[in-house]
Amino acid sequence: MTTINSKQVQGSQLVFENATFAAQKSLVENHIEISVSEGVTIISVSAHTKAHIHILHNFHGTLPHTQIEIRIQSGAHALIIETYAVTEKLPKANITTNIAVGNGAHCEFISLQHLSEGAQFAQTISVQQSENSHYTAHVYQICGSILHSKLGVEKIGTQANTAIYGLSYPHRKEQFEFDTTVKHSCPDCETAENFKIIAADHSVGIFGGMIYVAPHAVKTAAQQSNKNILLSPNARIFSKPQLEIYTDDVTCNHGSTTGQLNNDALWYMQARGIAPETAKQLLIQAFVHEITEKLPTQELRDFVAAKVQ
Repeated sequence: MTTINSKQVQGSQLVFENATFAAQKSLVENHIEISVSEGVTIISVSAHTKAHIHILHNFHGTLPHTQIEIRIQSGAHALIIETYAVTEKLPKANITTNIAVGNGAHCEFISLQHLSEGAQFAQTISVQQSENSHYTAHVYQICGSILHSKLGVEKIGTQANTAIYGLSYPHRKEQFEFDTTVKHSCPDCETAENFKIIAADHSVGIFGGMIYVAPHAVKTAAQQSNKNILLSPNARIFSKPQLEIYTDDVTCNHGSTTGQLNNDALWYMQARGIAPETAKQLLIQAFVHEITEKLPTQELRDFVAAKVQ
């Protein structure tokens, strides 16, 4: 594993080469850790390469703006994990990540947002998908004062598939927000979105999602789901799933539900000797499992489960 400071790569590219794609080999054939502290970092994954990239954001006080350009070239596979290191109380940060997924390329992007309690964090992820490409995003909002994740995906080639999973757990007086837009500009593309919010104490959770289907984007298949749980009478959740469709011959649906933990299930477990708090934890774990099980490694699944618990 190699560590590279962002100052060394500003205005240049990190290129992964000499790693012939082989389906039977591990995704971590190339593993590089990039420490980002300021400016613009450009990452390029060469064609028909497998790469495991860890982007570590080093926050020291206020970070006005950081930009990351990621280019996944034709036929390449990339697993990108984005985490944060906060050495002192972070007032505010803003990060923009632009991802281009080439023809037949696969990109899996994971954002783990576990910041200091007073942190205000804005994240913008913009993705362009070429023909036959696959893009999967996992966004986990776990800790911070105000967290805002804006995800935009545009399909510029046919048979581009997208999957987006999000889990948000605001508590105390935190405010966490998801804002997604997926634009189907070409026919024969698929999108699946699944977001869940658990709001406790006096917190606020927000989900806004738009799936847009252009007039010529026939045979689009898209689904959008947002399910939420309120753990406190003082918590609030706002949900606005949307479909905007301008053609026929598509399969699209969306839905949103918000409620409390199932009292019948709680009573059933307590009647069999399970303590009330343990019963609540079990129900919450079952609720988030649908999201966390999509993570590619057991280590990541265990990390997120432990933070939520």
